[in-house]
Amino acid sequence: MTSNSDSENRPFWTFSLDVYARPGIADACLSLQDRHGCDVNIVLFCCWAASTGAGRLDDRTIADAVASVAEWQTEVIKPVRAVRRRLEAEFTHVDPKMASELKIEIGATELHAESVEQNVLEKLIAPERASRSDSAAQMQDAQYNLLGYLKLLGVETNNDALESLSTIVTGCCAKL
Repeated sequence: MTSNSDSENRPFWTFSLDVYARPGIADACLSLQDRHGCDVNIVLFCCWAASTGAGRLDDRTIADAVASVAEWQTEVIKPVRAVRRRLEAEFTHVDPKMASELKIEIGATELHAESVEQNVLEKLIAPERASRSDSAAQMQDAQYNLLGYLKLLGVETNNDALESLSTIVTGCCAKL
């Protein structure tokens, strides 16, 4: 994730850009995405909700979050990501410089699509809902939210998944 011009007016997007750039977070998020089928935006949403003080998300809120972006993920983000990833290895007969330039452009499109998804998710947490500001409580809430998300997806919380969750929770709740 890199910056986007409208990030100042989008607290969730700003949070995500900051957190994703922290050491280990991108790898942990991508591990959950590639190995367990998680949506990185939902992962970050679970942490952002906790970091705002909104606390623990109930199963319905997590399910609503997933449902609200499922079609966008399936029809827009995943196909764009697939094209970007294929450019990395499959088109050896294409000029490498041109393929690299196209990959960068497609990456920017993918990032924009992620931003659109986050805009939908951000609206699910009302600002007045925020109540908890203790960082230890926020870490517990983030972990609770993420475990709820994995449970909804039917992901077995094996060592790999738990290690990724731990890295994400610690990184998301770390103060600058």
